[in-house]
Amino acid sequence: MILDQLNALRADFPECHTVALADISSGTVLCVSAKQKHPQERLDALCSTAAELLDGDAAQAFSKALEMPKTATLQESVVMAKLETYIFLRSPQDRMEAMLCICSANIDIDTFLQGARSSLKTIANAQ
Repeated sequence: MILDQLNALRADFPECHTVALADISSGTVLCVSAKQKHPQERLDALCSTAAELLDGDAAQAFSKALEMPKTATLQESVVMAKLETYIFLRSPQDRMEAMLCICSANIDIDTFLQGARSSLKTIANAQ
């Protein structure tokens, strides 16, 4: 079920190379859909990055800069590099689960986020 959702998201967005579901509290990638196999170290680094951007010092700095209430948590983060865009989304059901995405730099972020949110909600509701 989870892999089917990740595969469907990648099929809908050919600019998306890799989609993974991870437990960011333990740093464990639970499931991966990718055009090509990534070394475990890259997946681990992606998971660590998601944890930092959604829950770590970087998340706290962004929350403070955005004047978010202290009880609010970041739900999404986008990092744009020259060749790739990294998108991280927190699960609506379990705040320690997140979707990790590696896309080409030219992906339509707004449209992709709508699809990724929908996929993540479907995954969360099925668990």
